[in-house]
Amino acid sequence: MFRPIDDLLGQYGGQLLASMDEKYWNGGKLGGKTYAVPNYQISAMRPSLVIQKRFLDKYKLDVGKLKRIEDIEPFLKQIKEGEKGVVPFGTTRGFYTNLLYGIDWNVPVYRNDPTPTVLPDVTAEMRANFVLMHDWYTKGYINEDAATLKDAAQAYNNGNTAVWFDITGKPGSEVEFKAADGGYDVQLVPVAGSVFVGAGNSMNAISRTSAHPERALMLLELVNTDKQLYNLLVYGIEGKHYTKTTGNFIRTNPDSGYFTNTDWVFGDIRNEYLPEGSPPGKIEDTIRANEEAAVSAFDGFEFDPDAVKTEIANVRAVNDEYYPALATGTIDPARFLAEYEDKLAKAGAGVIVQEKQKQLDAWLKAKGKK
Repeated sequence: MFRPIDDLLGQYGGQLLASMDEKYWNGGKLGGKTYAVPNYQISAMRPSLVIQKRFLDKYKLDVGKLKRIEDIEPFLKQIKEGEKGVVPFGTTRGFYTNLLYGIDWNVPVYRNDPTPTVLPDVTAEMRANFVLMHDWYTKGYINEDAATLKDAAQAYNNGNTAVWFDITGKPGSEVEFKAADGGYDVQLVPVAGSVFVGAGNSMNAISRTSAHPERALMLLELVNTDKQLYNLLVYGIEGKHYTKTTGNFIRTNPDSGYFTNTDWVFGDIRNEYLPEGSPPGKIEDTIRANEEAAVSAFDGFEFDPDAVKTEIANVRAVNDEYYPALATGTIDPARFLAEYEDKLAKAGAGVIVQEKQKQLDAWLKAKGKK
């Protein structure tokens, strides 16, 4: 679908190339070729709890003591007992992520493993997480429809959820959450270290059939390096769709008919104006988060799924059947976890692990790391 663009970047994208380090460009590469231009935005994940400030203040929650996700439980109990009609913890498909448990984000391997061994689909950490979630669910801390919600925002967008989990934890997201949470202020509380996960989740590419790929690349460079053009796309026309206030801040016109709320879609957020209410240091904090985040020891490793396509499809079907209910605590892991793992094994989960290990070993050897 996409055209390799290394030649075009060399000819027409010098300023664009220089705007980002190699670790960002890796997100747009496959098989050694560059197929897309990453949008510079938050490229690190900092798993965090999002807590409504009205409850945080009322119950005098000391957020400095929240070092693990489990530490929030006494607060959830207070909400359950003291706030009628408020969901203590809102979720969809649960909050399990390897990032909380010392497992590499890029390859399921313990980060301190001297002989990198690919972990199975269900780890000891995941089992413990399922048990915790079932305990919270039976205590009434979790929204009853958690297993069936399709959109995470549905768990909190009515303003009646006290706490939820956000895997990204990006700087400035408090403003976005407030807008989606009935207008209530929230506080972001990190519960794990920041990890660089790359820019592969937000990129722009050039079609393989493009009649003028060089012009397309020129446009992508302009969008990523020209502050006026970038903000035109993000916010519209000054004086009509938004008004400049002080410094880098603007006031958007909600009735103007132009509202994207998607600065990360178009290009480099380092060029953006800040809507009123944004933290003044949002851009600087984003840059700092990206630069300080830990980079995977397996950065650049690409798993080729061709040899196990059938097994991957079978495992996905099993996960669709069991995972949402187990991860949200809706069903009892004491009754269903063994059944889930058995079906994963029969679907070929072990074969996938073996193939990942084989490819990882080859990659490590080629890199002189094994």
